[in-house]
Amino acid sequence: MFGTLGNNTFPASRLGRIARFAAVGIAATSSHALTTIVLVSFLAGNPTLAMVIGTVVGVATSYLGNALWTFGATGRHVDHLPRFLLVYGVIMSFNALTMFLLEQIVGLNYLIPLAIALTISPALTFILNERYVFRGSLR
Repeated sequence: MFGTLGNNTFPASRLGRIARFAAVGIAATSSHALTTIVLVSFLAGNPTLAMVIGTVVGVATSYLGNALWTFGATGRHVDHLPRFLLVYGVIMSFNALTMFLLEQIVGLNYLIPLAIALTISPALTFILNERYVFRGSLR
């Protein structure tokens, strides 16, 4: 046992899962960026197409890393992958809505909603992955 949050015990194993989630996030972001840069810089690719391909590589890295390492999910990818993609879409929509409302409607500098979204979305993504995407299949 590591400590408590409210009335719930917060086990050290969950901290390990959070650390693995962060590492997978760094790997997914890096693979996205590297793929995009390589396609544009070294293969003279179209930046928009490169970004799309980079996004696919990043999402695949995130899914596989989280399924296999972070959450150690058992079960079938056909069950987990659609839920993962749904959560990805929800988080992307949350980020876009946060930016739109706070930058366009409220008039804040874009860095403020960016910081808010980048603070909330990883935590929300972790919770949704743990409780929805890979629920009932965690090792």
